[in-house]
Amino acid sequence: MLCDFHTHTCLGDGALLPIELIRRAVAAGYSTIAITEHAGASNLEWAIEAVARDCALAESAWPIRALVGVELTHVPASRIAELAARARALR
Repeated sequence: MLCDFHTHTCLGDGALLPIELIRRAVAAGYSTIAITEHAGASNLEWAIEAVARDCALAESAWPIRALVGVELTHVPASRIAELAARARALR
C-alpha cells in the first residue's frame, strides 16, 4: 500500500494540477494521496474548495483515496488553532 500525505500542486508551489498529480499517483500504484496546499487566512477556503473538486472527481473514477488538506504556513502561532478549525469545517 503506497500513500503520500504531503503533496503540493500548481495551485501552491508544485508543478501539476491536482487532477494530474492524483492521476500520476494512481499510475504509480498509490492507494491514497493527500493534497496539502500551503494556506493562510487569505486563501484557506479557496485552496480547499479548489482541490476538493479534483479529489472528488478522481475518487469517482479511479481506485484511489484523494484527501484534501492544507499546510498552514507563515501564520501567527496564536492563530493556527482558529485556522485549523476553519479548514476542518470546510470538509
